[in-house]
Amino acid sequence: MPVHTLWQDTLTVFWGDWLDLRVRIPQVAASGLVSPLIYILAFGLGLGNTIDRVTTPSAGDTYLEFILPGMVALSSMVISFGGTTFSICGDRLFTKTFEEMLLYPVHPLALHLGKMLAGVV
Repeated sequence: MPVHTLWQDTLTVFWGDWLDLRVRIPQVAASGLVSPLIYILAFGLGLGNTIDRVTTPSAGDTYLEFILPGMVALSSMVISFGGTTFSICGDRLFTKTFEEMLLYPVHPLALHLGKMLAGVV
């Protein structure tokens, strides 16, 4: 299969997923932000206040400042997994549409690349 055709098929699958995602952007953004906010409230503010009262950090930072970069990394990983893995597994396990997508007139590699590209963007 020529690379040009593979690229066109990949963009076709990507565009289809992007049109579907465009409708669900508020849902995806909210689900990616709820979990880190709960962690920040529970551990950063709740547990952090207790830790800050008991010990004095050597660097002078609070526990919330210590845990916040990890929460940003957690949020970015959850959103990226939600865009790729959960989309493909949901299509395969719950809606049973992934098998139908294998019948598309595109190369199977283009189908997977298009799904991954849509999850990355």
